[in-house]
Amino acid sequence: MGEESYEAKTIINKTPCGSLFVIGNFDEDGDMKLVLARLGKAGGCTSALISAIAALVTEGLAAGADPKKLAGCLTGINCYQAGGGQVSCADAFGTSILSAVEIMDQEKKESQDAAA
Repeated sequence: MGEESYEAKTIINKTPCGSLFVIGNFDEDGDMKLVLARLGKAGGCTSALISAIAALVTEGLAAGADPKKLAGCLTGINCYQAGGGQVSCADAFGTSILSAVEIMDQEKKESQDAAA
């Protein structure tokens, strides 16, 4: 079995439940292949749901889903605990995926421009 190597982009967003750390892992072509996530506060139902979302997004990526479409399923979801400009954990997760993809796309473009 061959080894796989990924480049990781970590995005941190504040949520009503604590800081959400989303790590997008990209292959050598700059395609998102794996998502890991952790909620800053330990344990609890919300942490379990964040892990479940990460697993579902990773399965979607493995099936060929567009990470931007997956993120779109999460953005805009509200939470009764969100207030004062904060967002729900699901919305922060989707926003983090979009940010990681945008950063990777920008780096890929800069690399291609430099090679030209």
